[in-house]
Amino acid sequence: TSLLGQRIWELRQTAEACGPEVHRLLQEGVTDLAAYEALPVAAPLVEGVRAFLRQYGHRGFRYEADFETERLADRPEHVLLAVAGQMREAEPPEVRAEAARQAGLEALRRMNPLQRALWQRLLRWGQQLIAWRENSKSVGALRQAAYGLAARLLARHFYPDQPDDTMMFYTLEEFLAFVRSQGQERVDQETLDRRRAQFELYQNQPPPPELIWYNPHTRHWRPAVEAEEAATATPATRLEGIAASAGSGPAEGIAVVTNDPLDAGRRLLEMEEPVVLVTRLTDPAWSGLFRRLSAVVTELGGVISHAAIVARENGLPAVVGIPEVTRLVRDGQRLRVDGAAGVVEILE
Repeated sequence: TSLLGQRIWELRQTAEACGPEVHRLLQEGVTDLAAYEALPVAAPLVEGVRAFLRQYGHRGFRYEADFETERLADRPEHVLLAVAGQMREAEPPEVRAEAARQAGLEALRRMNPLQRALWQRLLRWGQQLIAWRENSKSVGALRQAAYGLAARLLARHFYPDQPDDTMMFYTLEEFLAFVRSQGQERVDQETLDRRRAQFELYQNQPPPPELIWYNPHTRHWRPAVEAEEAATATPATRLEGIAASAGSGPAEGIAVVTNDPLDAGRRLLEMEEPVVLVTRLTDPAWSGLFRRLSAVVTELGGVISHAAIVARENGLPAVVGIPEVTRLVRDGQRLRVDGAAGVVEILE
């Protein structure tokens, strides 16, 4: 995942070499790739973005195992926003990451031999698990094949008014029957409409605060969340979560509270101050923005969540697993994030 951030930095260097006109478009937040294709001087950047999407376009915007989830290839504007967000950065990604690595090595040296041996064994184990986790990313190829096959069959059998994602509301058995019958065995429109409405209902609800082992209808858990919100109506100034990344030490910055990486990218373009991202959780779509941040705070996640891993790789302090933090922290507040202690202080 951290390679996405490194490639974005390389695209940033390519953009700089293209000259002031390209730099101006990026700083103005122009995210239509066609605008750059029209500029001969921007050809290296355009080719770089296309190469990036060929290599990483399969990465998803949240739930990557869900075929319905959009991929980076569907949203090239996100790549351009990430490049623009790094135009103000003078240091390459390795500098801050190396500072954090040296701090970690110093902490390792302070351990006794038994602690050090145990830690190194756990580290090797964690590195293996992270590599296995990446194997799940191949679902992007399956999704592309499913969409391509569905599109051909839809066109062949005259579905002129069907949205492109219609096939995502078929079960696997229904989809296979549709393919084997060359589009003759279809799910009726009433069933598809009902499934789409149910999907949109769930999509617009906040996810449950923890894992639950039954169908998560919101009526089962939302009242408890609302009661908790009412009980904590008094503004908090100190929030505690999981210490996910120490970085090179505590960091301060202005809070940007958002759950949309595109929104975050646009807002980062407008800000000169150090920024603390406050969000429910992150995914690969956020990776290119981490270089512009001073710290990361999330509601969900643990020490091997996406936000924690990418923060460590970028040398950023991160605190994760703070319930309702996107409600407790307001846009524009100044925060101090201590990633080693797992504490976020609201300074103003």
